[in-house]
Amino acid sequence: MSRKWIIAAIGGGEAAGPEVEAFGTLVAQVGAILMTGGIPALNSPRVTERAQAGCKAAGGLMISVLPETGRNAIVACHGERRFEVLTNVSKFGRDPITGAAADVIFVFPGEVGTLVELAYASREKRPILFCGTSAQWNEMGALRRTRKAKLREGLETAVREYGPDYECGALNPDYVTQTVNKLEHHLDEGLQGIPPGFTDLLQSIRPGSSAPDPAATNFRGLPNCTGVEEFRSLVAQMSAFGPVEHFIVAS
Repeated sequence: MSRKWIIAAIGGGEAAGPEVEAFGTLVAQVGAILMTGGIPALNSPRVTERAQAGCKAAGGLMISVLPETGRNAIVACHGERRFEVLTNVSKFGRDPITGAAADVIFVFPGEVGTLVELAYASREKRPILFCGTSAQWNEMGALRRTRKAKLREGLETAVREYGPDYECGALNPDYVTQTVNKLEHHLDEGLQGIPPGFTDLLQSIRPGSSAPDPAATNFRGLPNCTGVEEFRSLVAQMSAFGPVEHFIVAS
């Protein structure tokens, strides 16, 4: 059985507008599953919440990846077409999931956390599209340079709490340093590889020819090394809602 595509929306700050809500609506209309690091909140200034609000209003399917919940679990939300991936880690610690678990990553203007997500998305060779102006994309590049220490701190936190190749055990300092260096390299590749000013979302998602492999969710598990099969099972259940729509990214 084919499964629906999982589309992640990443971005930060407090300036999400109606276009982000419209993006969430569009994800619902193409029959995909929207993944963000928040829960639906109408008129929220945050990208993660505003996108899910638009998706929810259109009857779409959603995954919320939430930090600092006190436990690691995957919970279906009763009364909503949404489930929550609960991670007992910090916001940076959950960024590897939102950055790498989806099939396609849409980047809205954001802060250091968005760059951490982007580093993991680039590492996993996810298709990445930027939703904003050339000036905003240049600001993201400048953020990479001006907040270098904060970015490295965020990447170190992500590696220690989750890691690109999760291990249930202590990570030695050399491993953390080497992994952060590699993630910074992947981030630079991602920043260079995305065409600036890519804003036409309606043209970037269109009917395609194939659906993703049901097992290929790119989700490597919760921070306690569990939940992969449960995640895939819930994604499969979501895919049973209505016809499976396909899409590809415009080149």
